[in-house]
Amino acid sequence: MNFAVRSTNVGFLELVRGYLDPFRVDGGAEDVLYSADSGQEKALPGGKTVHAISRLYLGGLRIFYGLDKDQMAGRLIGSIRDKITSYEDQYVRLRTGAVTLDEGALIMPSPAEPRLPALVAMLTRSGARYLGDELVHIDPVLRQAHGVSSPPLPLLINEPELPFFPELRREPARRRRREREEASTVTRRPVVLKELNAEPAEPAPVRWIAFPYFVPGAITEFQPVARSEALFRFSQALLNFNIWGDRAFILLREMLESASVSRLIVGSLPDAAELLRSGNRTLLAG
Repeated sequence: MNFAVRSTNVGFLELVRGYLDPFRVDGGAEDVLYSADSGQEKALPGGKTVHAISRLYLGGLRIFYGLDKDQMAGRLIGSIRDKITSYEDQYVRLRTGAVTLDEGALIMPSPAEPRLPALVAMLTRSGARYLGDELVHIDPVLRQAHGVSSPPLPLLINEPELPFFPELRREPARRRRREREEASTVTRRPVVLKELNAEPAEPAPVRWIAFPYFVPGAITEFQPVARSEALFRFSQALLNFNIWGDRAFILLREMLESASVSRLIVGSLPDAAELLRSGNRTLLAG
């Protein structure tokens, strides 16, 4: 599947090329067409500037509306990721963050959670190898976790978590008043692995499953989890149940039986990243 992006602003195309250059091809059919309208800033009498509103369209459907072009690039990359994985049904698709630590994979299955990519980024920044920030494929035969593309697409880190990564040098994005007032607004910024001095991982067997519960201000800790709760949480992260049906539940149960399983209470993202690193050392020692 090929994707074409056209824009009213050459600067936006250059921004996108910086994130997606390894995937760039010359020529070929345009299966999916994105159109970016970057608008125009206007100077009003008195010196006030009205910032341009950017819009991104997938075909005729608007999928982004906002001020920040980096956020628009994040929305584009997220849409592309959804498109390229939507037909990969030879795998069990899980909504999960995942890295490899030593000889195995750590996966963190979760319902849709905007803070999860930041936790994955912290782990990769400290030496773990990257499999996925929100989406991972599980080989149902070899029981290995795979990234969804090679090379990997950029991580999509939620705007409020960017202060944890000063090395990225991302300026706070301009936001419309409505966005500032709506705490639930999710805005993503793309980050390539090279910016984190991180490396992609090869497919690896799942050795550790940690189900994250994000509770700001709580004590960050591991807790035991009942198998029934773990299976339910696992099923919430399953994205192609319509394809795999009961076979997926058999696979998930077997994965729970063969891996170390815990609940992870995330009161602080840095504390959670450190706890996962130290927990991996404990598993190895055991």
